[in-house]
Amino acid sequence: MLAYSKTGPNMISYIYKLSLMGAIFNEMTKGCNMNFFISLAIAAVLLFANKPPAATVATVGGMDISQDELAFHIFGISQQMPEGGLTKDIIVQAIGRASEYKVIESVAKEKGYALTNEERSTIKQTLRSVDQAAVSNNQIYNARKTGDDYLRENTGVGKNRYKKLMEVSLIGGRMLEDLYGETEVADDEALARYEADIEMFNVASVRHILFTYEGAPGGEESGRAKEESEKLAHETVSRVKAGEDMARLVHELSDDPYLEEDGVYTFGPTDGYDPGFLGWTFAEGRKAGDVGVCESVYGYHVMRLEEFGALPFEEVKPYIVDTMKYDIVNNIIAEWKNEPRFALQIDEDAVASMIGSDS
Repeated sequence: MLAYSKTGPNMISYIYKLSLMGAIFNEMTKGCNMNFFISLAIAAVLLFANKPPAATVATVGGMDISQDELAFHIFGISQQMPEGGLTKDIIVQAIGRASEYKVIESVAKEKGYALTNEERSTIKQTLRSVDQAAVSNNQIYNARKTGDDYLRENTGVGKNRYKKLMEVSLIGGRMLEDLYGETEVADDEALARYEADIEMFNVASVRHILFTYEGAPGGEESGRAKEESEKLAHETVSRVKAGEDMARLVHELSDDPYLEEDGVYTFGPTDGYDPGFLGWTFAEGRKAGDVGVCESVYGYHVMRLEEFGALPFEEVKPYIVDTMKYDIVNNIIAEWKNEPRFALQIDEDAVASMIGSDS
């Protein structure tokens, strides 16, 4: 029986994507991910060097979007940042995220959402943790910085703005959680989505035996040349086709260290497996029982397709329903953003000043 899990969208991650407060809090208090600090420090320097940090870059529904707010949202797309620094496209993307954040804040307040005592406590604990992180870093680096200094250097905002962002994140997040929970998807709607996207639910179970070689990842101890591994793979295919127990051969011959399932992997066509591995498995006309050899970056694989087909609807129904509810919430947010009262106005001069005259 095919057994494969497609995890639905994580609504909490979706909510905190809006403000990045969850990621910021986790990374700042762990004190172990220097890439995080470097990326945010670069964003802060690029944004605020020789510029007033509270300068308005855009407005949405009469609400200002300041430069310091953008540091949070630029972090979310920092992987796209070229070596030369910020570009207009990146800043505009960040403004788009910040405007969505503002719209959600406004709607949440209109609907009567306000901080709970538990949420206020969470904010206080978070700010205390920031102060404690500053003390720890002072001891490590022989510095004398406050929690406010620490926040400004690593996020571009001080405690007051940070606190405000947390407040809006918790209120807006709770509203979206409620909206998601109230959204319903009928069984026939979910079935229609399943039938329309049936290929994305195709999975295959493949048993394989790996022959690696010197020069391939993990093949240093094999003592084999590439040509020898290829020869062994084709010889083993002949043995499997002749009726030898492939599960036994897996344990006798395979260089793959993960043998808990007797060499069986179950996956879909879009999963992150080697292209050669995927190409053989999902080749046109492939059917259960087929045996052959494929090459990957790891070496040569003796492959046998054990099972192939779409997962049953009932098995993937929770994923489909979650995805559709997620889409519905996204569409509702898009409708809010498209309301005339939330028209976005970008100050092109302010944007130009952020990226410099050479861009």
